[in-house]
Amino acid sequence: SGRQEEQNSLSARPLRVLMVCPRYLPDIGGIETHVYEIARRLSRRDSFDITVLTTDRTRRLPRREVLDGITVLRVPAWPRQRDYYFAPGITGVVAQHDRWDLVHCQGIHTPVPVLTMLAARRVGIPYVVTFHTGGHSLRHRNAMRSTQWRLLGLLLRNAVSLVGVSRFEAELLSEQARLRGKAVTVIRNGGTLPSAPAGVTPVSGRIVSSGRLERYKGHHRVIEALPHVMRAVPDA
Repeated sequence: SGRQEEQNSLSARPLRVLMVCPRYLPDIGGIETHVYEIARRLSRRDSFDITVLTTDRTRRLPRREVLDGITVLRVPAWPRQRDYYFAPGITGVVAQHDRWDLVHCQGIHTPVPVLTMLAARRVGIPYVVTFHTGGHSLRHRNAMRSTQWRLLGLLLRNAVSLVGVSRFEAELLSEQARLRGKAVTVIRNGGTLPSAPAGVTPVSGRIVSSGRLERYKGHHRVIEALPHVMRAVPDA
């Protein structure tokens, strides 16, 4: 049958995955690093052909380049000085359905995943979504999140798979996006540190709080906890 021939064709070649995210290298950040690490690990396997689709507010980066063996496509985003990432060019790339077997949305907090999911749904490409919800420094932007997730609910329910990076995130989106029992797989972010150079001496009680100096990153929680920690670890 035609369906069987299509399945045989897929098994005979790598799965062509289009990963879509608002920002990618050389921009620096959590999602950027996550997508880079996932993409380069998958691209090492013969069974995956990974392409990253992202935006460029500066209009200075190449529209297409290869970084560490991964093809990176960029489309312009507006406005240049804000983090709205309105990038209508996303839909045209996603809609090239003969080029992709699967679309993976990385992050749901900008118009990029909305355009991606709408385009994928229109041309019949299955899509996966990893939430990466995070937070925002502006109170009114955080206040809008629950409404934003609820509006995304229909598109999220039509994904072939949903991924949260924590149980909290999975439970939050299940409730606020009204996923109606659709399963969310929790895959936590990992971390890799280089081996310590020879001669390094550990400092007893030293605590490292890693992340940008934004309140929603929670550094103040570490500071508030310090007196309690010092009861058990006086040198902290």
